[in-house]
Amino acid sequence: MQPPATDIVVAHAPAEASLASYYAIALRTQGSGSSPFSPPAGQSPQAIAAQIRNSRALVVLVTDPMPTWAGALVTGYRELAATERWRRIVVIRRGAGQLSPEMQGLPWIEATDKPVEEVATEVLALLAGTPVPRPIPVAAPPAQIIQQPLQPVGPPQWPTAQPMPKSLGDDVLTRRALLFGGLGVAALGAVALATSAVLTRGFGAFASPAATSGPGGVPPLIFTSSDTMLYAIDLGTGKQRWRFTADAQIRAALISSHGIIYAASAQGTMYAINTADGKPHWSNKSIGPTRVRPIEANGVLYIGSDDNNVYAVKTTDGSVVWKTPTNDAVQCRPSVVNSVVYVGSHDGNLYALDASSGKRIWKFQTGGAVISTPAVGQDLVFVGSDDHNIWSLHLADGRHHWNFTTGASVSSSPSVTSDTVYVGSQDGGVYAVQVDSPVMRWRFRTGGPVASSPIVDSDVIYVGSNDHKAYAIGTDGNKRWSHQTGGNVNGRFALANGVVYANSDKIYALNASSGAEIWTFAADANTAYSSPSITV
Repeated sequence: MQPPATDIVVAHAPAEASLASYYAIALRTQGSGSSPFSPPAGQSPQAIAAQIRNSRALVVLVTDPMPTWAGALVTGYRELAATERWRRIVVIRRGAGQLSPEMQGLPWIEATDKPVEEVATEVLALLAGTPVPRPIPVAAPPAQIIQQPLQPVGPPQWPTAQPMPKSLGDDVLTRRALLFGGLGVAALGAVALATSAVLTRGFGAFASPAATSGPGGVPPLIFTSSDTMLYAIDLGTGKQRWRFTADAQIRAALISSHGIIYAASAQGTMYAINTADGKPHWSNKSIGPTRVRPIEANGVLYIGSDDNNVYAVKTTDGSVVWKTPTNDAVQCRPSVVNSVVYVGSHDGNLYALDASSGKRIWKFQTGGAVISTPAVGQDLVFVGSDDHNIWSLHLADGRHHWNFTTGASVSSSPSVTSDTVYVGSQDGGVYAVQVDSPVMRWRFRTGGPVASSPIVDSDVIYVGSNDHKAYAIGTDGNKRWSHQTGGNVNGRFALANGVVYANSDKIYALNASSGAEIWTFAADANTAYSSPSITV
């Protein structure tokens, strides 16, 4: 039976109807339309996928035994995603449920013994940052799909019922298949550092062509900060909508919710700012001086400070839940995955902290300051250090797995796919290193230090360099394009709807497939060390 048109379809075996309904209800309580769906067996992948064509995302519930329809459904939905690139897929695995070959490379959640509400939160976070899944070849040759041109179409938009072809979905990275190096999740925390995407409604579902997006009819916005100013800019036109003045240099969070974007200042003031008009919802000088952005997970903001502490504060008022000391300044933006906070310190340690209490679970000593935001992939955590190394550690206990040495400090945050770690180095290189061993696949040389954190979309990596250029690099290590800016390009880019947004001397909106300039926005001062954040 065909489900109604909805944001998210939760596909399940007939025996799991009750469980799937619980997940659908939990997703609806968080503002995303959802509906359970039990696909019929014995149909072709295309026929099954056609029954949920009006959905924006597919969540597959995998238990034991593996449902016979699951592989066909994922294959068919991947085919839709190849041309209707706004679609997303996430897998929920419970018990002994096994992932089929068709599910390899997709983001997935281990949901055994987790509350339904917690799983729903993780689903929305993953959907916000999941790259478009690559199609599995069936009848049509993949080259016919890949060669379809991608055209920028202004503000990102979701279709209501019919798909919008040629639109490149919002990127960032995922927990299992593609975690952005600074975007830790629970928010993946996905996805940051000096330039990343923020999706503020549901899991990043863009508005229909006839409607504006965001609370109160606000059109899609991109945020950037410059010194004490936080700017909200129209995503389609590059025109300023409003600006907010903080008490000191300000950095906005990557993930906002309910029409609020959170920011922290160098004076230790936390702000909750309405995205509609830029007015403060609350402010609280509750933490020490900070130069990094907070990350939100489950109603709590996590942030490091120059007073050597890691803080957890409430999103309701900015009051401190806990603080945990390190032995030096914390200028690393945390990642939050599965109720654990991963954060580095200038004392050279990477810390794993319990998200609810701040209690230290483990720490690992590198040979230099850690300002690179950790990225989690499978059962490993990856982070860069000023000791010139990229470190791979076991997630459970922080044991050393491997390290790969570059020619200079690594302040860039890694991006992790199922088999490759991508990261920049101050030696001017962008490196692709195997996940399972410290073997370099390739190195791409830029003309300056790379503090920017790569993002990956399908087979393209977007990254900046201090040679004043934004780059698109194929996953084969070959340059697709570069775009000259007027200053250093230090952060992680935002990517939405076929447009790349990069911060330098100003914000540049670039065609993702060609690098052609669409618009620029110049703030009152250089924005190179800020990160554009998108709201929809």
